[in-house]
Amino acid sequence: MACACPCLMIMRIKKENIMVRYLISIVILLGGIIGSTLPVGNTPGLYIDWHSLVIAVVLPFLFVGILLGFRKTGMVFSAPFKKNIEAKQLLFAYSILKIYGWVICIVSIIDVLIGLITVFSNTNNIDAISRNIAVISLTPLYGAIINIVLVVPFMILVREKLRKI
Repeated sequence: MACACPCLMIMRIKKENIMVRYLISIVILLGGIIGSTLPVGNTPGLYIDWHSLVIAVVLPFLFVGILLGFRKTGMVFSAPFKKNIEAKQLLFAYSILKIYGWVICIVSIIDVLIGLITVFSNTNNIDAISRNIAVISLTPLYGAIINIVLVVPFMILVREKLRKI
């Protein structure tokens, strides 16, 4: 008898096929995020701000890349898929991912504080305040999404690879 519950079907996927599990979890997560914005009746463009995206994603990657070297930082995303890799390299990849996750959080907090200072310095227009606070909240949103979609799954992949060694 076939299983009708998608959750049980996902659990039956072999542990070795971690990429399938990763992709399914990302689809479910993004579906939930997108689904939570639809009932509000807002347009998707409301959730797009390139400045916030650059601050939350690109700036932390550049910081970690410059600090630790771009070659080593780029190795992080290929480490879980390499056949012959040493535990030392995997531990280094794990630590870079951890640092990247923390830098995303810290940069998001700094951007929110800078935005709040800007908003509160100009309190004459109430409509502008509400729009600016909405834009300010996008940086931590993007940072959280990048952490959940990219950093945490790769940390899990690296840790699973470490267990096999």
